[in-house]
Amino acid sequence: MATGDFFIFSLLLMIIIIILLILNLVMWNRQLRKSKDLDDAIYRLIEISKSNSKQKNIIDKSV
Repeated sequence: MATGDFFIFSLLLMIIIIILLILNLVMWNRQLRKSKDLDDAIYRLIEISKSNSKQKNIIDKSV
């Protein structure tokens, strides 16, 4: 019976490890998605800043 108990224990341990790995992947995927959104926001902010500075230069030259 000790062999059966060890088998059940190792099976439960393996299931717990698999669940933890899946949770880890889900959290990593969410973090990656947030990171991509943040990168996109920073890129858009830089582009807007560039276009605003170009418009300011054009206005300064015309005045």
